[in-house]
Amino acid sequence: PMRYVIVRFFSTLGLVLAIGFADHAPPARAAEALGADTQLRKTDGATFTAPAGWSVSAAANKTVLEPPEGDSHLALLDVRAADADAAVAAGWAGYRAEAHRPLRVATPQAPYNGWEERRLYSYETSPNEKAVVYALAWRAGQDWSVVIVEAALATFEKRNAAFSLVIGSLRPKGYQRELFTDRKAHPLDAERIAVLTEFARNVMQQFDIPGVGLSLIDGGKVVFEGGLGVKTLGRPDPVD
Repeated sequence: PMRYVIVRFFSTLGLVLAIGFADHAPPARAAEALGADTQLRKTDGATFTAPAGWSVSAAANKTVLEPPEGDSHLALLDVRAADADAAVAAGWAGYRAEAHRPLRVATPQAPYNGWEERRLYSYETSPNEKAVVYALAWRAGQDWSVVIVEAALATFEKRNAAFSLVIGSLRPKGYQRELFTDRKAHPLDAERIAVLTEFARNVMQQFDIPGVGLSLIDGGKVVFEGGLGVKTLGRPDPVD
């Protein structure tokens, strides 16, 4: 039996999460406004929270959520693909195949909340369109969850917290958040300090950050302090 995939759908412009389904898709379900924030489960077992007041509809291979304004959309699809680029292409094909948005930039994101690979795609829009358009491709195992956002700018700004609620709550099947209650932290020895400074260097490279000042405090004592990179790109003055 198929399970429904629930997604927030914003109308003509909106945020879309694309998610593939099993062999036999569920029948289309009429949109309904939620009375409260509601945790929902996608067909692949991943979960997310849908915001109160949003309408939810489900059909073959996608779930769509729409805010009260009705001018933005959010869709969820599950896809199997070789990589993030192929997953996003399949997501657009399942959501709105006629759309041919020019890609502005694709940016890798760090693994997070059980997602082993993540990538953000930003698309160009015209000034007259006044729209926000982006996509996310998140992988857990062999499955990709694709998030495509097409939203009217005014609605996106007004409903940004609700957009963030859907995306921020998306978790792969079986994910359990790690808890640190009653667990003692490892001391920041030389090996762990090296891991943290290397992480900072990777972030600097990813976002073209010229320099970072970094201090690490363990047990109330400074165990590392120093600078990485330079104060200004093109100049030799190091960050101290």
